[in-house]
Amino acid sequence: MKKLNEITDFQTDSQKLITDLYNACKPKFTGFIHHSFPVIDKTTIMEIYHDSFLEMYSDVRAGRLTELTSSVDTYLCGIGKKMALKHLRKRRNLRETEFIDDLPDEIEDVFEEEEWNRIQEIALQLLSAMDAYCKEILTLYYLQQKNMREIAVAMNYKNEDSAKSRKSSCMEKIKTAFRLKLKREGLITK
Repeated sequence: MKKLNEITDFQTDSQKLITDLYNACKPKFTGFIHHSFPVIDKTTIMEIYHDSFLEMYSDVRAGRLTELTSSVDTYLCGIGKKMALKHLRKRRNLRETEFIDDLPDEIEDVFEEEEWNRIQEIALQLLSAMDAYCKEILTLYYLQQKNMREIAVAMNYKNEDSAKSRKSSCMEKIKTAFRLKLKREGLITK
């Protein structure tokens, strides 16, 4: 393990050194979160970065974090990934509630048969174009109804949380692509 020589300056309360570290870690962190979670807007990414940095700062000041096995950037990205997933879970729960409340009594009345057929066609195209990892994990979860432990073993993930994170990421990618395609074809407006 290596000492936190990059952040031991937290103990000295040197505002300039802390600010320099804050600014130095920001580009890698924001790039990582944007790449990993493209549905999260830049303002939210900056809020997540600030909260992640504050959490790390707090841990160092309290003496809970004294050694790292990775770089400070990597450590911050780990905190940020957890915070981003938490943000997406909250947002998804809100959207699902709103979506359910907005559903008409008869879903068939919303789209004409031709539009509905096109929507199904788009969904199938997107599913077939997914990368192999996403196809496999979604097949295991939705079609074979495997739990996260079984998926982690089948796909050689470190643990259930890794499998859950990958599944969520795959679902978010396909949902985003699906919405964009439907918007482009004028099938939805939101």
